[in-house]
Amino acid sequence: MASTSAIDVAEDALLALLAADTTLSALGLGVPQLGEPQTPAREHVWIYEEASTTQRQVVTGATRGRRMETAELRVGVLVAKTKDYLTCRNRVTVLTAIVEDLVRNTPKLGSADVYDTELIRTDRFSAPLGDGMRAVLNIVVLQVRAYLA
Repeated sequence: MASTSAIDVAEDALLALLAADTTLSALGLGVPQLGEPQTPAREHVWIYEEASTTQRQVVTGATRGRRMETAELRVGVLVAKTKDYLTCRNRVTVLTAIVEDLVRNTPKLGSADVYDTELIRTDRFSAPLGDGMRAVLNIVVLQVRAYLA
């Protein structure tokens, strides 16, 4: 069955890519998942449920007649291990670089339907936690282009 949304194709492909990555799994992070975790691990990676898409019909070239959509996805990378901002920031930067390199080195996300993926930006948020710890969250914003039937 053909997918009706680039969001579905992109989310499924990105989740499979993150879950299969041995570097991330070797670090003992929370298991990558689709949707924000109810109780995240102290270090966790996930794909946000919120996404958007734009659509266009290809009218020229070898892919004429195919529908292409561009989905914008967000990947959360969280570190909440210590009260020291600098320590958390440095660790979340390392984990974010792993995610970015994985996407950069696998622009089709391992999917036949994905045309390419582009890293758009990273947003950072920081907040103290009630237990005296600090959380630093990077949100990596991706654009994924996919051809659909």
